[in-house]
Amino acid sequence: MSASSATEHRLPLSVGLIGVTGFGRTHYADITRAARRGQVRLSACTVINPGEAREQCASMTEGGCRIYSDHREMLAREAGNIDVCFIPTGIPLHRPMVLAAVEAGCHVFVEKPAAGCVDDVDAMLDAARAARRVVAVGFQRLYAPEVWEAKRMLLDGAIGRVTSASVIGAMPRNEIYYSRNSWAGRLRTTDGFVRDSPFNNAMAHQLMAALFLAGDDTAAALEVTGGTAELYRARDMESPDTACFRLETKEGPTVSGHFTHACARHISPIVSIRGEKGRLEWSSDAAWRDRIEIHRDGARIVPVPDGESLRDLVMNGLLAAVSGNTSPPYCSLQLARAHTKAVELIHAAPVMQIPVKYVHPSPWEEGTVQAVNEMESYIETAFRRNCHLTDLDVPWAVPPSRLTT
Repeated sequence: MSASSATEHRLPLSVGLIGVTGFGRTHYADITRAARRGQVRLSACTVINPGEAREQCASMTEGGCRIYSDHREMLAREAGNIDVCFIPTGIPLHRPMVLAAVEAGCHVFVEKPAAGCVDDVDAMLDAARAARRVVAVGFQRLYAPEVWEAKRMLLDGAIGRVTSASVIGAMPRNEIYYSRNSWAGRLRTTDGFVRDSPFNNAMAHQLMAALFLAGDDTAAALEVTGGTAELYRARDMESPDTACFRLETKEGPTVSGHFTHACARHISPIVSIRGEKGRLEWSSDAAWRDRIEIHRDGARIVPVPDGESLRDLVMNGLLAAVSGNTSPPYCSLQLARAHTKAVELIHAAPVMQIPVKYVHPSPWEEGTVQAVNEMESYIETAFRRNCHLTDLDVPWAVPPSRLTT
C-alpha cells in the first residue's frame, strides 16, 4: 500500500485490541508501553474470558477503555473511533477479523502468520486496498532497522549474487503446547485453514527471514514456484511436527528448510543466505537473542534488537505506516504473503506418520515430548549437507513429494 493510501493521524492514536490472554498479553503490554509514551490510547478491547484477565480488565476500565465480550460488537459500536485494531488471535480467525476491522475503518496489526492460505491473504489485501487501510503483520524481526540494513548489504553485493537460503531449527514441544487451543496441530478447522507446523508457527519468523533476505528487491521476498518436501509427525495429529524441504523460486535462489518439534534437544534456529562470494548467517540463541553475521574476507556482525526493544520497534513501524510512511522497516501484508504461499506449497506434501518404534517420550518443561530417535542429528546433517532426510538413509523417511504451484 502506498503512503498516499494511509490516513494521516495525530498521536495518540485510538486503538482496539481483540484478546488480552495468550499472545494477546504481548500485544497488551506493547500497547501499555506505547500509551505511556503518548503514542496510543487503548479505547476498546474484546475480552471473552474475563475470569482469566481480571487484572487487565480492572486496569483498562480504570483507564476508560470500553470492554466488549464480542469483537463484532466492538467493531460495530466503535466504527470510526478506532484508528488501529490489534488482532493477536489464532491463525484461522485472521481473515474474518481483519475483514471486519477494515470494514469498520480500522488499520490493522495482525499476528503472524498472515493466514492459513493464500486465498485468505488475498481477500485481506483486496479489502485493505478498497478501504485504503494498512494491514501490518507481526513478523517482528522485520521491524528492526538492522534487518533492513542487512538486506541492503546483500542487494549491494556484500556476498555476491545470492544463490540459496537455508534454515534449521529444532524446538521440543510437549502435550501442553498441542492442547493450548483448538487449532494447534491442525491443518484446518471449521473456521478455515490453519496449516499449523514448525515453519508456520514457532519458526515461521525464520522461514520469513530467509524469503525476505534472499529477495532481489528492497521490500520484496522470494516467490516460490515449486520444489520437493518431506513432512512427518511423531504425534497422533493432523499437521507435521517435522519437515525437510527444498523450494524453487521465480527469482532463482533455492530455499531449504529443516525443522522439527519431535526432538529432545533444542537447536537454536539459523538462517543461512549463501552467495557466490560469501554468506550471511542469522542465528538465535536459546533466549532468542539474534545476531546477523556477514562473512566475506572476515565477518561483519549486525546485532538485532530483542525483547521489549524489538517490540517497541514493531509499534513504531506500525504507527509510522498507518500515519502515511509505509517505507521500511515494517512487514506489510503483501510482504507476508510470500511466507503464506511457501507454507501452502509445502503443505501440498502428505504428512507421514513416523512409526512408533522410533519414538520415545522425553521430559520437557512440565510435560513430555514425543521425541524421535536421533532426530537432532538427522536435522543437523540434512541442514549441513543441504539435502533431504531420505538422502541420509533415515529408516522411517520416505521419498520427497514434488510440489508445483
